[in-house]
Amino acid sequence: MPRYRVRHRITGEEYEVEAPYAQDACERLGWMIGDCYVQLVREGPFTDITSRPQRTETKPKSND
Repeated sequence: MPRYRVRHRITGEEYEVEAPYAQDACERLGWMIGDCYVQLVREGPFTDITSRPQRTETKPKSND
């Protein structure tokens, strides 16, 4: 699961939270998303696009 560093805009409190989405990370701290600065620290299966298979194009074989 992704890990986010969440900082409250007014108080300056900062925590690292594991959550599927940034908004969920804020809500787990009891804060609204508009009150937070959120930074992705570590990607997980929800956002890790590097683990997806890469598409490779193949040219059709000619019958020559």
